[in-house]
Order: sequence, then structure tokens, then C-alpha cells
Amino acid sequence: MSELLHGCSPGARQSRDETRRSARRPPDEEVDEYLQVLAELAEASGCGITDPPQTVGDCPDWEDNRILDLAAAVGAFLVVSADTDLTNMSP
Repeated sequence: MSELLHGCSPGARQSRDETRRSARRPPDEEVDEYLQVLAELAEASGCGITDPPQTVGDCPDWEDNRILDLAAAVGAFLVVSADTDLTNMSP
């Protein structure tokens, strides 16, 4: 009912939201260039790039689990974050 009061159907609203999301995406060429710059910075700083195995599934946010995977892979003692999904986890 509230969808109709706002002047658009659920399908129209979903289509509008998808259009807005796709309009914000940078072109693949820009993404590739950005990734290349990050790789060069990592190499120049004496660090590297790793793709850790996906072993953590404790956090409700899938992307935050990838952060925890990285922390586990490099043996991090501490993860500093303001993300509530991470900060609400028990140490």
C-alpha cells in the first residue's frame, strides 16, 4: 500500500533503484587503472597483494568476513574498524 502512495509500483521502484546503482559504477577501464595503481603502491612500499583463502564465516556481513580472512592469513593481532558488524563480534 505504501508503494502506491509514493506513486510507483514495487517493480518500478526496483527498476529505478537498479538504474541508480548502475549509473554510479565507474567504467571497467577506470577500475583496472585504479587496481594497477594500488598494486604499484603495494610493491613500492615493500608490501604485496594476497588473495587469502575464505575460511571465516563468523560475521553476518560477507564482505567483513573477507577482512577477517585477510587478518587470519597475515597473522594480524588486531583489526581496527568502526564497522558495527565487526565491532559487535565478541573477541
